[in-house]
Amino acid sequence: MKRILAFGAGRVAKPCIQYLLQKEDYEVFLVDKVRENLDITLSGRERGHPVTEDAYENAGRLMDEYKPDVVLCLLPAAMNSRIARECIQRSIDMTAASYAKEEIRNLSEEAEAKGVTLLFEMGLDPGIDHMSASRTIKKIHDEKGEVISFWSVCGSLPEASSNNNPYGYKLSWAPSSVVDSSKREAKIIKDKKVIVMPDGETYLHPSLVEIKGLGWFEEYANGDSTPYIQAYDMPEVKDVYRGTLRYLGWSETVNALLRLGLYESSKIDLSNMTYSDLIRKLTDIDTPDAMEAAGAFLGLDSSSAVLLRLRWLGLFEDVPVPAACESTKDVIADLYLKKLTYMPHEKDIVIMQHRFTVNYPERGTREKIVSTMAVTGDISGETAISRTTGLPLAIGTDCLLSGKISQKGVVIPTSAEIFDPVLDELEKFGFKFEEYTE
Repeated sequence: MKRILAFGAGRVAKPCIQYLLQKEDYEVFLVDKVRENLDITLSGRERGHPVTEDAYENAGRLMDEYKPDVVLCLLPAAMNSRIARECIQRSIDMTAASYAKEEIRNLSEEAEAKGVTLLFEMGLDPGIDHMSASRTIKKIHDEKGEVISFWSVCGSLPEASSNNNPYGYKLSWAPSSVVDSSKREAKIIKDKKVIVMPDGETYLHPSLVEIKGLGWFEEYANGDSTPYIQAYDMPEVKDVYRGTLRYLGWSETVNALLRLGLYESSKIDLSNMTYSDLIRKLTDIDTPDAMEAAGAFLGLDSSSAVLLRLRWLGLFEDVPVPAACESTKDVIADLYLKKLTYMPHEKDIVIMQHRFTVNYPERGTREKIVSTMAVTGDISGETAISRTTGLPLAIGTDCLLSGKISQKGVVIPTSAEIFDPVLDELEKFGFKFEEYTE
């Protein structure tokens, strides 16, 4: 029987761990500081063993004690490099859903020399996006086609019946991470030239997009699109765009918060200050009405949907800012946690769409391929985001343990030996891309 040492029992852990425990050949040792998280994730399953410890601080000792065949890491991305180094030192394979950032990629040569596979980016985005795009691109190339442009968006949103707040958004990940992502640099490629949008500038350039059968959404560029020319093996491509999908109004609201300075992480003195005091301080406009101050600063009148959303969020209230807040980023993250949380039995939806413009020189034709996946959360409590993040990681771990993955070093799922079995298995759970050609 093979042993899996899993670190972290957070939001996406349950579908991942439950999938692996259905396999009779595996036993899972799940490590988390919170016993309640362990009990919820394991649900009393046979061969599932709770370990109430700090996985990050005790990673090496836990590997020595449980002697796993693989370490599955569900901890925050910032913790991955240390876990990976501990794995390499002990010649243990590792899987994770998060990005293989530079500090991880720098370990590839050392891992390969030790015969270790570090399988990263095995979640939704990154993960399913890589696998689905790579499979389609391989098919295009096999048919002698050339990818001229690649456009891809993904969003985790409240399902229509649960979209019941003015923001059109609810938290599927930590509120601080949502705030941090709002200042992320975005890079796209247009006519083979890199266009950079620093520090949240991307929110000034949203566009509207219709997803057939689901309606109209807003999308904006997110992250760095430049590595995907090589990762997806499309050197011929001229345009590459990766973005995030939201309901209408998100970008203008985030842009207002950025302009007000409400996403800053630098410490400021918020003692004895109300939310309305904070707005007046940030705008430097002395008026009793904080909404009026924000409107004057932003150039918006009182009927503006942006101001109405900020009022609903609580930013104009004469209520003390929580004592634990040390920055404006903390203030917004705290309000998001209070206002943008899913209630029991509310459902989320994950939407992913790729669009490929393809030339077929031998045929003398050009076509556009549109590929869409939509997954809705279960009323039972398993969210779409937890399933679409946790299940690919579990299936990838299973493929690694069963010898289907031969690659060593740092690996992401852009090769057929990974994306074919994983996508085929995901289809059994209803994670299927519907494709049509224009």
